[in-house]
Amino acid sequence: MARTFDVASDILQRNAELGLTTLVHCSDGRARAAAITLAFLVRKRRATLKQAWALLRRQWTAALPAAVLEQLLAYERSIYGSNSLQLDESAGAAAL
Repeated sequence: MARTFDVASDILQRNAELGLTTLVHCSDGRARAAAITLAFLVRKRRATLKQAWALLRRQWTAALPAAVLEQLLAYERSIYGSNSLQLDESAGAAAL
């Protein structure tokens, strides 16, 4: 999934610049759409993963699988050089 973070973020950013609204959706509604949204907020909106997670949790209450969170943590580290969140903090994901 991590391979798609940059491509999806670029598409979301381009659509936003064109004034378009984009629905991010996956068939199960459990992890992929949330992961893409979080990656976009981290990469394009310059939010930390912790900030992005708090924003997403206002609208979406399902848990993310630990494997997806690990990919997002690695993605945040590749952008910022460190993590704003620990895997147990996000707790597949207890509220922050």
